[in-house]
Amino acid sequence: MKNIFVSIILAFLILNLNAQENPTHSTLVMGVPQYLLIGGVRIDIDKQTGVGNKWLIFSPSIYYNYTENSGSFSIGRNDYKRLLGAGLEVSRRIFLTKQVKNSGFYWSFGGGYKYFNLNVSDYLWETIPGNLVQYHLSSTQKDYSISIHSLSMNSIMGFQKEVYEALYIDVFVGFGIKYGIYDQPFGSFKRYNEAGWDYGYRGTMFVGGIRFGVGL
Repeated sequence: MKNIFVSIILAFLILNLNAQENPTHSTLVMGVPQYLLIGGVRIDIDKQTGVGNKWLIFSPSIYYNYTENSGSFSIGRNDYKRLLGAGLEVSRRIFLTKQVKNSGFYWSFGGGYKYFNLNVSDYLWETIPGNLVQYHLSSTQKDYSISIHSLSMNSIMGFQKEVYEALYIDVFVGFGIKYGIYDQPFGSFKRYNEAGWDYGYRGTMFVGGIRFGVGL
């Protein structure tokens, strides 16, 4: 966590010293590279609303990971065979200085929905017929699917700059909340709920990262 904050502070300083302002772009297309670490791809479409310092940001994302492939990598739990998912977040961004419309410090807030489908192989709890209901683990692993509906809200502060002609960099930090709703077979108690980046996380979390993109 300490290294993350140090990296973000250094990025703030570098952007502030080297950036050149050009507030002409009213649409930005930004990539969020840290999503690659959890098997996802996210592209942000930033659209200025009116002529002021307020923006709407649409953030579609897709997820795919196949852990039986020896080349797969994920920082989250990967005790599954295959991951498929998609989502959409919408946020409102307000730059704190009205003189510059698309650069500088800003505050942003929003929310979103993501759907994940994970194919897993695991032991299930089964009932034993009789007068009293008893349970035991199945003797062999069974293949089944877990669906997760993830709802989220966040509030962040960030700094965005045009560092070259039509090339933008954005660094941000903040806090959020996520709640995962599980749909899984009877007898399965598997949860992906250890950290904020897990697919079915429930609770508050730190939000931070970096975006790269171009202005249109």
